[in-house]
Amino acid sequence: MESNKTFFLTLSGENINLSKFEILSLFKSKNTKFFNVKLIDRLLILSSKKNISNYIASRAALTHDISELSMVSSIEEKDIIESLKRIDLNKIVENRKSFAVRIQKIGLKEINSEYFERLIGKIILNKIEKKIKVDLLNPDVLFYGIFVKDKFVFGINNSQKIRSNLKLNSLKSRPFFHPSALNPILARVMVNLSQIKETDIFLDPFCGTGSILIEAFLVGCNRLIGIDINHKMINGAKRNLIKFGVKNMELLLSDSNHIPLRSISGVATDPPYGRSSSTYKKPLIHLIENFFLEISDLILKNRLITLALPSQIRIDELIDNFYFEIINEFNQYIHSSLTRRIYVIRKK
Repeated sequence: MESNKTFFLTLSGENINLSKFEILSLFKSKNTKFFNVKLIDRLLILSSKKNISNYIASRAALTHDISELSMVSSIEEKDIIESLKRIDLNKIVENRKSFAVRIQKIGLKEINSEYFERLIGKIILNKIEKKIKVDLLNPDVLFYGIFVKDKFVFGINNSQKIRSNLKLNSLKSRPFFHPSALNPILARVMVNLSQIKETDIFLDPFCGTGSILIEAFLVGCNRLIGIDINHKMINGAKRNLIKFGVKNMELLLSDSNHIPLRSISGVATDPPYGRSSSTYKKPLIHLIENFFLEISDLILKNRLITLALPSQIRIDELIDNFYFEIINEFNQYIHSSLTRRIYVIRKK
């Protein structure tokens, strides 16, 4: 029987609650149960029966790294040393030829990370029975520790620099740009919050330049549908999607109030609003109301819609009329005149 595994993840500091919910959504999208969830500052610790670290690393937008937990101690040096002695290091480095130690800290400026890297490295070398070398550039095993508040959390790193992957998807790298385009990080988060799976039919009914559709494709979704009323946006989105290698897509020049589909598995969308967007003189709240009227018969029961709106717009009563419910919401500051509220909405 496979034993439980415990992981720790360093979350982005921009919006810790949103970062946490993104990770939990990824576990759910993989049908993987999790438990013993703890949040210490921006360090998330949770347990699971499956190791889906690679999946998390390939999809997460608001997480820096993920590691498998070996020990937790106080930040006192003697406690760290005693806890390290109880770890079966020989089993961890079995069939490995090299290792390195990386120590990070969240706050705690008085902690000397380099000192603890050297200290723990020496302990590992002394305890391991086989011949193994230190390789700081490309180790077979990366021991990873984080000082946070009054805890030292230590284990085996599975993936670092997760967010750096999204830099390759920057808006500047795309052939078509519009000031209203959603940045790749927020677009990826919205896709992940929808808990979309690879074989699902995924819709963005206000697709604009295609930012959300691109991220859905990059996390493995193969059935993409985008709708926009603006011919220029549809053509631009197509150019952007082709640039990223998307082939199986449908881009429809249509009103989001008339969606020519039979069923949809998931939705993530950022409707037009703000200085550089146009709603074609229709009040935004009317666009949203008509969209939910249209989508209510198309989206499958218990599936999710991720929707971004200006924070001053509330839709609680509106969506209840169409048998939807808000399961979570997050505010995301953009600039002095715009804070987005990201809703995660479930079909009842």
